Amino acid sequence: TAPSATTVYTHDYTLTYSGVTWLHSVNQLWLNVPAVEQDIYLRLADRFFRKYSAEYSVVFTEPLMPATADWLRTHGYAERVSTPILMLDGLPQPTHTHTSGRIVRAGLQHQHDLLRILYGAFFIGSEVARCIVRPEQFENPAMRHYLIYIDDEPVCCATILLSGGVAGVWNVGTLRMYRRRGLASALLIHALREAADDGYTSSVLMASSMGRRLYEQMGYRWVGNTIYYGLMHG
Repeated sequence: TAPSATTVYTHDYTLTYSGVTWLHSVNQLWLNVPAVEQDIYLRLADRFFRKYSAEYSVVFTEPLMPATADWLRTHGYAERVSTPILMLDGLPQPTHTHTSGRIVRAGLQHQHDLLRILYGAFFIGSEVARCIVRPEQFENPAMRHYLIYIDDEPVCCATILLSGGVAGVWNVGTLRMYRRRGLASALLIHALREAADDGYTSSVLMASSMGRRLYEQMGYRWVGNTIYYGLMHG
């Protein structure tokens, strides 16, 4: 939904171009239903992204579509990354949380601080970060950005997106020198408690390979993988 994005929604698939040609992780042909293993969808994606000279990924979920990977490999695609999807009913139960940080739900006045953490925690460029954190989001009650401050310095962030009765957890990041102190756990508990107060008692997230164990220790369970495939060149 970024101003720079172009998206086509159908029942079977979603095509979305972020506006950044090299950002293949979010330039996507997302396959929505299992029975889409037809070459027409790949041809549609090729035409769509060729207009922008953009790299893209074909994205699907396992185990819902177990044959899709084989189908893509026969058409010259290779796996780029597999991201575990984790879900939890109720609040996380972390083994350790930081108690001295100041947690705030971010407003527009905090946009610069959010961007600083995204740059430092995820090593992403300004054009990507400014798609993730945009001024109009702060007026949307379903999208909530959070920050932890230590000595008035922003050190950890997270975003909660309320949709379909579930709280989606995004962009949980801590600056490197403040990691392993329980900051992300404290922020997550705070944000999801607020979501639960509004009736969103289940949460879902896509974890990194490093973060999966931490989330599972909090009570999250694995429900599938989001798989990204890219077209091999040459």
